[in-house]
Amino acid sequence: MFSEEDINCFNENGYVLLTDFFSEEGCIPNECLEEIIEYPESEVFHYFEDVDNERKLCRTENFYNVNEKAKKIVDEKLIPALQELTNEEFFLFKEKINYKRSGGGAFNPHQDAPAYVSFEQFYHLTVMIAVDSMTIENGCLYVVNNSNKLGTLPQEDDGSIKRDWCNEQEWKPIVCPAGSVLIFDSYVPHKSDINKSDNFRRAFFFTFNKKSDGDYHDDYYQKKLELFPPDYYRVENKDYSGPNIFNLATPIK
Repeated sequence: MFSEEDINCFNENGYVLLTDFFSEEGCIPNECLEEIIEYPESEVFHYFEDVDNERKLCRTENFYNVNEKAKKIVDEKLIPALQELTNEEFFLFKEKINYKRSGGGAFNPHQDAPAYVSFEQFYHLTVMIAVDSMTIENGCLYVVNNSNKLGTLPQEDDGSIKRDWCNEQEWKPIVCPAGSVLIFDSYVPHKSDINKSDNFRRAFFFTFNKKSDGDYHDDYYQKKLELFPPDYYRVENKDYSGPNIFNLATPIK
């Protein structure tokens, strides 16, 4: 599955892009997404952002245990791929869909690592699956090469990376067709801009931790439910704004 060039890119930069991972007909997980978006708010975690003075669906999380298609993708495609790439075994830690609708907000430059320390785990891999083609216009991801070995970078109050550091870097756009997969570790700086196109830019993000670090998937979502619940579970008049490792550098309110 992985060429020597792929492995070298991952070892040097902490990420690798595979444009043909879901090239088999019918394998791009559109049907999986269409099922998940229809789940009621009592069954999965639907998060919203403010777009044009309206609450719009921004993200869905915590669907692995209720969607068989998602489980099949994770168990039969993603975990074996990560094991081949790293010679490590992995557990799923968390999962989400970012919908990135037209006008959907930017995600400020950040690393994932600071958001994942609740269970004393310090290394994760995320697999992004592009459901739609990713372009500069619709808000594709940007990364910084040769930066994942710098450890946790200085942060702003909202958990994003210090602007002074960001302004000195060359940000590389990850432009790719639908069905592409980007595997990146939790120290790779990344960001995305506002979607300026007329269409969605949807993507799955499945995050994994080493099996040796333990299985904390359900514990993670129980903790998130307490500290940054979706709208459906929120206490009326309670303020959920402010710095929160469960809502790091996102447009979600």
